[in-house]
Amino acid sequence: MTQTRGTATPTTRIRPTTLTLALAAGALLLSAGGGAVAGTMVTGAQIKDNTVASADVRNKSLRTKDLAPATVTQLKGRTGAPGAPGRPGVARAYAYVHDTEVTKQSGGITVAHEGTGFYCVTVPGVSSADRVAMLSLNFSTSASQPVTNGSQAMVETSDSCVAPAFGVVTLRRTFPDADTTELAPYDQDFNIVIP
Repeated sequence: MTQTRGTATPTTRIRPTTLTLALAAGALLLSAGGGAVAGTMVTGAQIKDNTVASADVRNKSLRTKDLAPATVTQLKGRTGAPGAPGRPGVARAYAYVHDTEVTKQSGGITVAHEGTGFYCVTVPGVSSADRVAMLSLNFSTSASQPVTNGSQAMVETSDSCVAPAFGVVTLRRTFPDADTTELAPYDQDFNIVIP
């Protein structure tokens, strides 16, 4: 207390406490250092190799564009449930017969050349007793000629073979003169399809 000319005036002095000083110093440090930290960017050059772990990456933040192309190709999902069975195919079997031999086929088909223009085609698991063969010629190699009265190539089924083999006969029609046609067996390339 101080006295001035006969009156007493109370005066209070505030002494800083340790807690007050600590809070003031912390606020000063935060305000001084905060701007500096916010203005600094950490780059890949400043990060030591193999130090960033999964815990340092925000969950669900990486995209495929962040990964190497080789890594993206290795990503696979779980195998899904099997799909519904497909519809039966159009053909059970097929073959191309060239120069009396099977050169292209669906598998296991054999051909026996029984004579000029006559063939017996055997298809595994399929019988001519309950199936019909669909036939076509290879017109690029056939006897057909695109000229007036040129020869005409033909192919048809035949019952000259014993089941289960399919009988095929290939023919050639010729026109010796304006009033005459002749049809005779003739070896020709053909396709056979068994539906």
